[in-house]
Amino acid sequence: MPLAFYVEVCHKLSLNVYTAFPLSDPPGSHPGPELPSRHTCAIPIFGEVAAGIPSAPTDSVLLETELDHIDLPLEVWRLIYPGVDPRGLVALRIQGASMTPRHYPGDLIFVRQTRDKSLVHDGQSVIIELPGEGHTFKVWRDSGVLEGINPAFKPIPCPRGARLWGVYVCGTKTE
Repeated sequence: MPLAFYVEVCHKLSLNVYTAFPLSDPPGSHPGPELPSRHTCAIPIFGEVAAGIPSAPTDSVLLETELDHIDLPLEVWRLIYPGVDPRGLVALRIQGASMTPRHYPGDLIFVRQTRDKSLVHDGQSVIIELPGEGHTFKVWRDSGVLEGINPAFKPIPCPRGARLWGVYVCGTKTE
């Protein structure tokens, strides 16, 4: 693939191309290396998730429908996220500040969808659907509490009827 393709991928993922693919020359100054692209991964983007106040229930339908997708050569994925299998992941854009300083508004997170709470361990970041309130991105505590990382946001008890939507796997940073 030509370098211009990787520049476009970095733009879609809100990555700095110089950090993701360090070069001695700026993009466009030479054609760039041809990397094999026989294998790609297509990761669906399912919209936005609240990190703070949960998204309204009417907005949460975005989390059930693919809005767009990211086509990425596996070689690039492996450079950015070594050891992470992209199969079965979905992407969500963060809205809100309860997960700062680790995750900021606008960051893209990759989530493995599951409803199986037995797969979640204490301290893991998850997407939870709160009854009547919508979806939120929080840290799961075995004590039944959902926490933000930002101390300005108070922990909330996980209400009866809350449903696990997915488990955080990895993410990108906005600049």
